[in-house]
Amino acid sequence: EELQAVSGCEKLMGAFSYADMNADRNPSLTTMTSKALEVLEGDDGFFLMVEASHVDIYEAKMDMNGTLNEMQAFDKCIDYVLTSALSCCKS
Repeated sequence: EELQAVSGCEKLMGAFSYADMNADRNPSLTTMTSKALEVLEGDDGFFLMVEASHVDIYEAKMDMNGTLNEMQAFDKCIDYVLTSALSCCKS
């Protein structure tokens, strides 16, 4: 709720609990990325790095369900970014 309420800022840093940073996180990876793109919109250019935080942990534990959940959350986020980028190009 706090992240969604942020508006009109030049810089933003989200500090979230590491224990909550998995595919079931709240806010979701897509929500955090969406807010980052919103803050960066209008800049002459920017670099944004987005990553799923627990995929390596789940892979090391050979936890296929956890790995797939992380990859699905990341895939959903990338789909959002690509859709956003394509809509900007059409404008």
